[in-house]
Amino acid sequence: MIQKVISFYRKIIAYFGETYRLSPVIFYAEAIELVLLVGASIVLTVTVLDPATQWFIPLYLVGSLFGLTSAILRRAGFVILLCGWFSIMNTISLARLIIDAL
Repeated sequence: MIQKVISFYRKIIAYFGETYRLSPVIFYAEAIELVLLVGASIVLTVTVLDPATQWFIPLYLVGSLFGLTSAILRRAGFVILLCGWFSIMNTISLARLIIDAL
């Protein structure tokens, strides 16, 4: 059982190592995307009854843009569509947030 767990961890480490080796730029873009989107999700989860839109909308927007960038560099068609859609929707949300604050 322990050997299977060790083997599993080694495969995960090898996978991330290969991802970095293939393109360090994409690797870091995806790492930043992960941190921003997880952070936005945490903010939204904690403030669900009174959402902190001034925090999670910009985080989602920047995270989506990093996702779109890495998807374009990887030439991942459906991921480009998904991250592009999220980027557009989050841009509209941020614009509405700013306009409403004025």
